[in-house]
Amino acid sequence: MFRKLALVFTVGLVLVFAGVTVAQQVTGNISGTVKDSSGAVVPNATVTITNTDKNIVARTVKTDSVGGYSAPLLPVGNYSVTAEANGFTKTVQNNIGLNVNDNLTVDITLQVGGTEQTVTVEAAPLQVDLQNAQAQTVITGTQVRELAVNTRNYEQLVSLMPGVSTGITSDQLYVGVSNPVGRSNQINFSVNGGRPTQNEWNID
Repeated sequence: MFRKLALVFTVGLVLVFAGVTVAQQVTGNISGTVKDSSGAVVPNATVTITNTDKNIVARTVKTDSVGGYSAPLLPVGNYSVTAEANGFTKTVQNNIGLNVNDNLTVDITLQVGGTEQTVTVEAAPLQVDLQNAQAQTVITGTQVRELAVNTRNYEQLVSLMPGVSTGITSDQLYVGVSNPVGRSNQINFSVNGGRPTQNEWNID
């Protein structure tokens, strides 16, 4: 009887932690369309997505019949996207920054030429998520380090993000459940209309 209860308890814990793991979104997606210079789609082109931080190929895919490709669940980092097809020059797009939950659209235009030639394109510093209308942004480590924030409370920066509303934002984090004046020691953020208790915090 004890062994059966222990087995049930163990299985329950595994399911709970599996659910927590699935809920944590620490990846992003890159997709797009490969076309030629006239605007016609290029099917069956080879698209290679390379993580330039680690210098490894993260994904290699083929474009479909309408020239589209998709690479979901890529780890956060910096990437380059290379497209190759017979009769076209190889095209590389660099400096693609992928943040948490990003859905980036990287379209590539191939030029007619030999496969031994390479065209390199530098991605724009500001990349827009064209796949959904949700208001979101990322506070970078540089912003946390260099912006003048009282007592270095990074949570103050959250209220600067689009879609975030908050009540009275404290400029001080105290130890314990209440601050020196007796109020609750918490900062409530409502993100895109959600409840303040529904936020998820991931620490790198």
